[in-house]
Amino acid sequence: MRTTLTLEPDVAARLDECQAADLNVSFKELVNGLLRMALARREAMVRKPHAKHFATKVFRGRKTALGAISSTHDMLAMADGEDYL
Repeated sequence: MRTTLTLEPDVAARLDECQAADLNVSFKELVNGLLRMALARREAMVRKPHAKHFATKVFRGRKTALGAISSTHDMLAMADGEDYL
């Protein structure tokens, strides 16, 4: 595919530096290679999950100082001041 691409002056200067460093590469090969690398990196970033995996530790509770509260009824009875303990 042939297309016209307008490069910003700073990008053009950096491409010229890259081409001067490796005289065996044409400008077309240089631009195509750099675009392939940038696109591959972008695809890898898109596929990477952004959420971190976490795990919750299991807490093995024992009898509390308030006694054995095993239901909402027990908790309300204690809160209402009934002779729970």
